[in-house]
Amino acid sequence: MIAMLPLALSPAIALEIPPGTAKHEVSAKDQQAIKDLLATYTRAVSTSDEAAFASILLNEQIPFFSTDGLARRGASQSPPDTRQYQDFRGAVFRSHQHLTQRFYNVSIEQDGELASVSLDFVTLLTGTQRGSYGWKTLQLIKVGGVWKIASEFYSAYSLRPSDARPGK
Repeated sequence: MIAMLPLALSPAIALEIPPGTAKHEVSAKDQQAIKDLLATYTRAVSTSDEAAFASILLNEQIPFFSTDGLARRGASQSPPDTRQYQDFRGAVFRSHQHLTQRFYNVSIEQDGELASVSLDFVTLLTGTQRGSYGWKTLQLIKVGGVWKIASEFYSAYSLRPSDARPGK
């Protein structure tokens, strides 16, 4: 298969895509279920409901990683451990800080039991203008008719008070 890769990418060879293979199956019911999952996500973070948040995860060992630590790693050759859900859980649900989170610029793509969600977020320490913002990508799989988060990768940046305006 690897030997065929250069041929498939060569502009001299036209690769014909069989009819119907580039069509994704998207249903209004699944799109609504994914939007409901995202609403559960922000509600769980905003109300410190750890059980509700855990209910939307495939399991607690999923890849769950913020890229903000990569720059601090410098030239380290070892790959990062992307299973950082426990760190997120501690910061969000066990720190006794109350957070408010919202998502915007949400884009959902789906094909059958696989979905990809891309979104921007803002998380504020409730009652303040302190917090973070960034971009998340979530991979979802549908298990037993229920959508679950199978991975989450996100960037995170410190929010300056002037950035905490509605619509940011």
